[in-house]
Amino acid sequence: MSSLTRFDVAVIGGGVMGCAAARALALRKQRVVLFEKAHLGHTGGSSHGRSRIIRLAYAHTAYIALSRAAYPAWERLSEEAGEPLMRITGGLDLAFAPVESWHETARAMTAAGVPYEVLDRDEIARRFPQFRLPEGTRALLQPDAGVLHADRCLHALAAAARRAGVNLREHEEVLSIKPLANGVELQTPQAAYGADRLVIAAGAATDKLLQPLGCTLPISASKEQVVFFRPHDPALHGPDRLPVFIFHLGGRRLASGFPLLREDGLKLMIENKRPALDGDNAIDRALLERLKAEVRRILPGLDAQAARAETCRYTLTPDEDFILDRHPAYPHVVIASPCSGHGFKFAPLFGEVLADLAMDGTPSIDLDLFRIDRPALRPSARSATA
Repeated sequence: MSSLTRFDVAVIGGGVMGCAAARALALRKQRVVLFEKAHLGHTGGSSHGRSRIIRLAYAHTAYIALSRAAYPAWERLSEEAGEPLMRITGGLDLAFAPVESWHETARAMTAAGVPYEVLDRDEIARRFPQFRLPEGTRALLQPDAGVLHADRCLHALAAAARRAGVNLREHEEVLSIKPLANGVELQTPQAAYGADRLVIAAGAATDKLLQPLGCTLPISASKEQVVFFRPHDPALHGPDRLPVFIFHLGGRRLASGFPLLREDGLKLMIENKRPALDGDNAIDRALLERLKAEVRRILPGLDAQAARAETCRYTLTPDEDFILDRHPAYPHVVIASPCSGHGFKFAPLFGEVLADLAMDGTPSIDLDLFRIDRPALRPSARSATA
């Protein structure tokens, strides 16, 4: 390994999780290299775009605790970046009929002491005339929800990583990983590298990278799409008048919407959560038409002719909980697959967790929910040498 370019830690994946981990490690005086196979913010992953929801309205108290810790982490990063990364708007969780996930969210917020109101259809209409909702609709109104400026968040994390000394290598794909007893060797088209520790935060490419290490994970990538609709009255649909909102559709499926903020229209989506083909970024016309019909039905203040549509990726585990753990056979290899469509909001918090795991520390949060050997990932999560 003496001929290799050497680092203390290598990180694969330049999304928000990889950048957050690289930053946290460099601030601990580690020599860090970060590999991104495309450019930062590319549209083939899960970290691009201008907005993500941040919220306390979760159906599991563990996620509520993590969300509470994420807010001050983003505030600290905002101060470091010298610009606001978060806008508080309040949030609505809506259900047209009894839906278990909606009730679970209410119970979890009650158990965690999160303040919220329950609104019936008439009260929703009085406070938020942007909606035209069917009889029986109910909402949970939680005042702390808001919008993360996703592109600014990614830039802030990457810039902080660079300032801390990270060698951030865009357009350099890791082709192979050779695990050793006390480190790894990495091969890219440009060079070979050695590192004492490795963090894999590569989204949909995680499973492919792990297979040569004897670990197969039951993760899948779904093609999701967001659509933008222009409002007839922009002021009525701005962040001072309209909160972020989530519709509970049954099971674990959701639809969501954002107020008019830094975009040419309101950003809306209905989750797809079906496996995607590699390289398929075409707009799903059937899903687009369904969303346009829902806009005509419940958001009459929007032009139902979509302004534009974009695609992105969810990296999903079967239970939609994250993976934050060490490799079962190579503890100096740390695996981070924290997406499942709701991981962005935790990036600066999880960056510290990944640094703890990489440096043999004890994370400050309980990671039992995110273990690689949990039942939902068996028997696929296994080591060839375990």
